[in-house]
Amino acid sequence: MRVLPTDSQDREPLRRVQRTAAYAVVTDADARLLLVRASARSDLRGRWFLPGGGLRHGEHPYDGVLRELTEETGLKVSLATARDATSDVIDLPHRGVSLHTLRLIYDVELPPGLAVGAASQLRPELDGTSDLARFVSREEAAGLPLMPFVAQLLGLPAPPPLRPSPPDRPEPLGIVGDPEPDPDDVPEPISASGTPVGEPVPVQRPAAYAVLIDRPEAEPAGQRILLTRLAGSKNVWTLPGGGIDHGESPLVALERELHEETGLPYTAGPLIDIGSRHFVGRAPNGQLEDFHGLRLVYAGSVPIDLAPRVIEVDGSTDLAAWMPVTELDRSGAVSAVRESFAIWTRYRRRQAGRPAGSDRMPE
Repeated sequence: MRVLPTDSQDREPLRRVQRTAAYAVVTDADARLLLVRASARSDLRGRWFLPGGGLRHGEHPYDGVLRELTEETGLKVSLATARDATSDVIDLPHRGVSLHTLRLIYDVELPPGLAVGAASQLRPELDGTSDLARFVSREEAAGLPLMPFVAQLLGLPAPPPLRPSPPDRPEPLGIVGDPEPDPDDVPEPISASGTPVGEPVPVQRPAAYAVLIDRPEAEPAGQRILLTRLAGSKNVWTLPGGGIDHGESPLVALERELHEETGLPYTAGPLIDIGSRHFVGRAPNGQLEDFHGLRLVYAGSVPIDLAPRVIEVDGSTDLAAWMPVTELDRSGAVSAVRESFAIWTRYRRRQAGRPAGSDRMPE
């Protein structure tokens, strides 16, 4: 979603960059939503956000959202659940960039003792990019200059177009490296016995993947999972999906990647996990990287009566196939496949209202 039209007739083209930020949905005992106001140190002063902000390099979004919540509001909590992910593009001519922000949204529940009277415990951020924190009702929020993603979360009309301006003392945008290559294409971390030459280049790359099961209601012995094989590998399989390009929302990126890698149309399901992987290793082109991969995992479905086939030519995938989930340990599937299937299994149990140990689905 572009939230400010680009007018490039009278200036140099803006450099396209991407950043990732995590935000908290927090409500008090009166069901009011916690919001923070952007300060004069922000490019969007006066706008109201969810509490949150840019991730540090290598930081897990779970840790980042709890850190940002404490910094901006003073509230200290320890439990967050992935809720959704969205993105937007804001042109910042005074910085010379077109900023694509991937916004990871978490539900953060206040302990019962803190939810009552939480407003009295709010402490605004000192000399930061926000200067006020408040719990507001939906009706109150409708009268505030909200960020578009906050208005969308509340089901309110889109606010007026954003008009960024140079901050009094600009903060770094938190842009890290170049969004390539694919995390599944990056080799395992360099061992301690290896001696890399040169300093690693910091790279942060968000990507979206789908866990697609042909018979979700069946027992594991009767289920298959759709996987894709990495091009050039003998037997390395991963989930269908891939990197989020500039300007794409995660679900648009996932739909594109699924079509390229399997030729199948994707019916979107909910976000079920946000993972983080941080290591130093060699990219396929030989570059030494300090790599931070962010992995958004979705449920969903594709037609099971159509044979998957790779559409993309000379891409990172050379085969797509359904594989029995009982063979994942022997199939050459990367560890992220088994981890994501376990997360999908727990998600399905919750949906069915079954206790965690009520069936034999593998963890």
